[in-house]
Amino acid sequence: MSKLANVAGHRELYQLFKMVRMPEFVKSAQLGTFDQDALAALPSSAFADRIGRRFPCHTKAAAFTSALQFDLQRDQLPPETRARCEAFLNKVASFYSIAGELEAARQELNERTKSAAIEDDDFALLVKSADGSLMRLMALQTPDDVQSSAAYLRRYIDRFPLDWRRKAAKRIVARAVSTKTELSDPYPWCAAGIDPAHPRDMANDLWERSAALHHSHTALRSGLNKLATALSKLNRADGELSEKVAALVDDIDTRGGLISKYFVTLQPPEMLAWRHTLPLAKIATAGVITTQSGDVYSLSQLKDAGLATYAALGPDIAESVTSDYNTVDAEKAAAVVRSLPFPDAVKFRDLMLLTGQLDKRAFAWDSVKRRSLATLTKQDWQNMMQDLGCKVDDMNWSIVAEMPKKPAHAHSDFISRDKS
Repeated sequence: MSKLANVAGHRELYQLFKMVRMPEFVKSAQLGTFDQDALAALPSSAFADRIGRRFPCHTKAAAFTSALQFDLQRDQLPPETRARCEAFLNKVASFYSIAGELEAARQELNERTKSAAIEDDDFALLVKSADGSLMRLMALQTPDDVQSSAAYLRRYIDRFPLDWRRKAAKRIVARAVSTKTELSDPYPWCAAGIDPAHPRDMANDLWERSAALHHSHTALRSGLNKLATALSKLNRADGELSEKVAALVDDIDTRGGLISKYFVTLQPPEMLAWRHTLPLAKIATAGVITTQSGDVYSLSQLKDAGLATYAALGPDIAESVTSDYNTVDAEKAAAVVRSLPFPDAVKFRDLMLLTGQLDKRAFAWDSVKRRSLATLTKQDWQNMMQDLGCKVDDMNWSIVAEMPKKPAHAHSDFISRDKS
């Protein structure tokens, strides 16, 4: 069973092994019996559902587990598919002489599912197949499931379109936070769209991506360079902007054949458009939210801000974050602040600075890190300090000036070529 926990694509099968005591011939079966790559090489005739290629019956062990999986998914299948699969599984049960053992396992499974039904919410992705049945992918029932599903999403990233990957990542991250499960891989956090990348950082990544395109893709390369040049002139992160950039890059990657290079020489669009959020991941379980402006607040900060802070955004906002019209409800405030549009999120940040809920020096330093140090001048630094109400000497400019600059990217040639 422990080996099955690592078999890609069979989280539901792993759950099945935990719910039913399997006979020895199943326990001792070769791991390849259940491996997704091995199953892909089988003819359609080896499956009870030949159209959807589900419920493989090429071995005694596979037929046994497929019959149990069919029982779990029976109600989700169209009537014709259900009848066809049931007839096939009964035939192979007779062929392998496992009908008696299968009946005992079905009774045990029935008792277990009555007390612990597997819900749709326990999966990262729900997909309707061609025959109308619902496929549930990447289980999230246990912390082990969450980690395994995150690894599976990354490993098979080329098998899912961008919007599916993002939906799955959001569910994986939400379950990781609610179960306090550690996710060390930054990919699901980025794909969930927690922290928008700065436009200038996205521009640098796009120029590198342009160089990775084959020389025959002149139009795609030109499009990337134009997008990168436009982004390099913007000064603030924006969740909506990241959404649009990710969609455009995904389209270019698909047409330019770059998907096979993900995690090898290139990062996928979601890691380009949203920042590496490991620091956020580590504090997520402590109860924090991220706003559209990329700012992070703990629930205690939101509660201690006081009703007056929210009233400054409007009386309806203040009313929506309290239950007794006297104190702030942290969870209600989290739901409101998380959904504030960008301008209001920036205004809320200014209010939090004024009330002392945000440390000015820490915020100033984070603002510097979000900017390209290669373009940060002393005047920029002084203006930033004054805007934050800090003294210019609060932080030593010389330290910032001496920090290593990002290496120059080989994009100037593309820009000049594009302008000519």
